[in-house]
Amino acid sequence: MQRNRYFPALSLALMLALLVGLTAQQAQAQHKLSDKAEANVQGQRAETPSKAATGTVVLDQPPNGLNGFFSDDDCGFCGLGRQFIADDFVLAEAANIVEIVMWGGYFPANIPNAVDDFEVLFRADAGGLPGAVITDETGVAVTRSLTGVVLFGVDEYRYVLDIDDVALGPGIYWVEIINNTFGNPDSFFWETGDVDPVAGLPDEAFATDPRPGTAWSPIFGFDAAVQLIASSDADLAIEKDLDFDTETKTGSYHVTVTNNGPNDATGIEVLDTLPGAITVTGWSTTQGDFNPFSGIWLVGDLVVGEEASLWINVTFDAQGRYTNTAEITAADQPDPEPDNDSAEVSVIFLGDRVVPDFVPGGSAGGIVDRGDRFAADLSVVK
Repeated sequence: MQRNRYFPALSLALMLALLVGLTAQQAQAQHKLSDKAEANVQGQRAETPSKAATGTVVLDQPPNGLNGFFSDDDCGFCGLGRQFIADDFVLAEAANIVEIVMWGGYFPANIPNAVDDFEVLFRADAGGLPGAVITDETGVAVTRSLTGVVLFGVDEYRYVLDIDDVALGPGIYWVEIINNTFGNPDSFFWETGDVDPVAGLPDEAFATDPRPGTAWSPIFGFDAAVQLIASSDADLAIEKDLDFDTETKTGSYHVTVTNNGPNDATGIEVLDTLPGAITVTGWSTTQGDFNPFSGIWLVGDLVVGEEASLWINVTFDAQGRYTNTAEITAADQPDPEPDNDSAEVSVIFLGDRVVPDFVPGGSAGGIVDRGDRFAADLSVVK
């Protein structure tokens, strides 16, 4: 039967007393003197921009300095030469994980890897132990920084792992993180942390062979120091065109806002700047409220893949050039693609018809003959 190992079959707390004469409680207090975990996360992101700079922490288990477990593909203290650690968590709603923050170090000589070689796996739950692999990413990009804390006679490091996006639905999952200290006399350990009272689940698990781990055993009473960061981005895009009726000499501006994801968007607002010499005769929306005097359309919320439309019916009061711009001016989520947040239509009204005007970028769209109606379909993204 496999058994969990604590540097090597001793707990780090006991080794601490034996090797450096420091208690686990002192190590924990020493950590409390450092920046709090959340402050560290924000500070690190400010210095090293990443996808999670505006993300949401969906699992928050800060380090507690009580213990650590080797999670190393070349572990000198682990019998078979390797040990893998995984921790479980629960998602109440879907999340797109883009970044991981964890704490650990190198034992016993305090020699960090010249280049860390991290692998991250997300697994399904199999009756309270890690199950089938969902994603497996090797060569994960990592930023390593000293925290100023000394644990068990070695430096504590904070690691920010920038992973490929992992889309998970509601449910129970395991995150497995492994470093490889091949060529390094030290072995890598993953520090323990305080279980997240909302998204965390008690205990963690370990495996030794084969790779990837299939025979898992629980480690009771400990949880990993880890934060999972989910993207909160929502890519909103706007399009605009004009339908003109040659019989009635009236037009209808059509504005469409689409949420391209990866997250739902809330609090969306659009500003439609109507040109002068236009009379608004009516409007309608698929959702939200539009004010023709201010030009503000309170769109509201859009789930991923959903779109909303606004139609503004107008008459042109005089011949001449008319440029109408619509832009997304507000949303609760950051937009990773701001280039598609505005669109404009530019036409010349000749009294009985409209013709396309040339707009920045050298393209004015085209006119499609529709019998007694034609459309100046001039959706141009700035």
